[in-house]
Amino acid sequence: MAGGQVAAIRSALLDLVDAQERDTRNAANLCAMISVSGRHDSWVQVQLGMVNFAYPHHEHPIEFLKRHGVPILRGLAASDFGPNKYATLTYDPCSIEDLAHFVDALLIAVHPLPQQDYGIDVECEYLLEAPTRRRYALGTWQCRAGGPAEPRPRRSRAKSTALKERRESPVWKQTSGNLHRQ
Repeated sequence: MAGGQVAAIRSALLDLVDAQERDTRNAANLCAMISVSGRHDSWVQVQLGMVNFAYPHHEHPIEFLKRHGVPILRGLAASDFGPNKYATLTYDPCSIEDLAHFVDALLIAVHPLPQQDYGIDVECEYLLEAPTRRRYALGTWQCRAGGPAEPRPRRSRAKSTALKERRESPVWKQTSGNLHRQ
């Protein structure tokens, strides 16, 4: 596996973790888009816990990846699969390094690429246009796809409730190179 590609993938994955840790607006909809330079049909979208990619094969994606020697992430499962179109996989929390190597190996196996030298384009983008629900210390804002966000009046317990909900919601964190749900 080429170090340059893995480093670029790792950097994008760290951006995803950073957005989650900083509680960036719409961080749950942020994904790392990795595509092979000059090939519009060779791409991978990575979110924490999910990988979606172009899949030009009929065989079940997990079996295909195993057969081609791709290191399988813990808890890897196919959540959606369109033969000759795409595959969506979910995985359990893992290290950024393992995920970066998995994405690199996936690209090499699914879209026959040379292991040492292929160009990639990497960027972070939002998958959904509609904002997700967002809580602020001064009150609760609800964003709906059908209209503008409207503030709710402040309540005396709004700040403590918002902080409690944020602490109790599942968030991916990086600790010692591992991703886990808090």
